[in-house]
Parts: sequence; structure tokens; C-alpha cells
Amino acid sequence: MVRNTDLESVRPAELHSAESVAVEGSTETGTADKISAGRTGQRPVFRLLIGDQAIRFRAKHREHYHYWDLADTWTKITSLPFVFAVWLIRPEIENAKEIADKLRALRKRNVASIDELARSQSEVSPAFCRKYYREHLLFDFGEREKAGLREFHRRCLLNKIDVAPELRLNLV
Repeated sequence: MVRNTDLESVRPAELHSAESVAVEGSTETGTADKISAGRTGQRPVFRLLIGDQAIRFRAKHREHYHYWDLADTWTKITSLPFVFAVWLIRPEIENAKEIADKLRALRKRNVASIDELARSQSEVSPAFCRKYYREHLLFDFGEREKAGLREFHRRCLLNKIDVAPELRLNLV
């Protein structure tokens, strides 16, 4: 589970309403702004930043914007963790357990190397990275995380957001 996903105002914090939201990702940087501006005639008043983008933006502009951490907001609403990412293996894959075991071994090695990974980061301090990796990233997918993902799926269906009608979590 990733905890540093911020929805930040791209105008000063006094702004109270929003007509549009920009979503930024590594391949869509700037595209969402252009689409939104074309649709509404306005630049977005909020921007969704995830992971490294959120960390870099907040480090650079900490005092100038109002931030909502989506994971914290979700947890306050549902009392459940928000799952931003999972490793999935399609059900028809024959050697799913072998692949899953390799992914678990990789996770174990990386968790054991958090200090080294933190030192290798150049855009933020190693101390920040260590704290972030240890306190804000969860590397397990337990019952509470499954419940959070199921609740998200339920709310998507309730709000007519296009998702699969059934969420199956068959762990190997």
C-alpha cells in the first residue's frame, strides 16, 4: 500500500471549488491538463500526483499548496487501508505459484535492502526515503488490505464506474 498520493491544489489553498482535475502520470504528464482545458476551457484547479511525483512536488512546494493524502482520506472514511498497487498474475497462467514465489523473494530482498535503496535516491534525502519506505509503504496484502480493495470495488460499482462486476482475489 502506498500512502503518499496527494491531491494538491494548483492554486493557493484559499480555492474552495473545482471544475476539473488533472491526473499526472509518467506517460501522461501535461496531457490531462490539455484535455481538461479543451473540455472546460479552464486549467485544472486540482492535480492528482502519485508516488515520486507527489514526493517531489511536496518537497519543492510544501508551504504553497493545500494537500489531501488520498490514503489518509480513504482510511478516515472507511477505516480500511487503501491499496494503490498489487502484483497480479492472470488466472490462466500455469506456473502462477512459481512466479508468485519469485516475486515474494524479490520483495524480501528489497525490504532487506531499504537502507541501500534510500541512499541511492538523488531527488530526496536518504532519511526521508528510509522513513517513507518503512512507514508509508506496506509490502503485504493481508485481510485488511483485501477488505479495502473490496470496498473500493463496491464503491466503484455503486457509482457506476466501469470495473469488472466481480473482484476475485485468488492468492497463490
